[in-house]
Amino acid sequence: MHQPNLRPLSVGLLVGLLAIAVSAMGAVPATAKLANLRCEYLTNPLGIDAPTPRLSWQIDAQGKQDVKQVAYHIQVASSETLLNQAKGDLWDSGKVTSDQSTQITYAGKPLTSRMCCYWRTQIWTSDGGIQSATAMWSMGLPNPDDWHAQWIGRPNNPAVKDDMSLPAHYLESSQ
Repeated sequence: MHQPNLRPLSVGLLVGLLAIAVSAMGAVPATAKLANLRCEYLTNPLGIDAPTPRLSWQIDAQGKQDVKQVAYHIQVASSETLLNQAKGDLWDSGKVTSDQSTQITYAGKPLTSRMCCYWRTQIWTSDGGIQSATAMWSMGLPNPDDWHAQWIGRPNNPAVKDDMSLPAHYLESSQ
C-alpha cells in the first residue's frame, strides 16, 4: 500500500507559520522610555547646594533603532500633586526644540533652603512623545545665613593653655 508524501505539506505549513510569527513580531513596536533622570548627576538627591541645578535623562530605546530626541519639555513643581496636575509652579520650560538631554540648567523661580522639587520631562522623537516618571531633589543650605550652629569644643577659657588638655568628665569614676 502506498502512503501519500506529506513532507511538502508539512514544510509549507511550517514556513507559513514561521512567516506569520515573524510578521507579528515586527508589528509590535518597541516603546522607548525615559530612564536615569538625574539632578546634578545624582538620582533623587537630597541636599543639593547648586542654586540652579542641572537636569539630565537618557532614552531607553528598548532595542529600537534610530530613536532621536528632537524636543523636550521640563516641569518642576513644589509638590508631587501639582506636578501630577501638570502645574510646574517652579518652572515650566515649555516645548524646547533641542536634542540636548544632559546638563540642562534649571531656569525657574529661585530655590530656597530645604525646598523639595519634583520634576519630570517629556520628549519628542521621530516616533512621537515620551513622558518620564516623576523624579525629585531637595535643596540643602546653599546660603551661609541658613547655617545656625555652634562648634562643639573646649570652652574659651584664658586660664587654659593650648597645650593643656581638659579632663573628660564623662569618663570620671563616681567612686
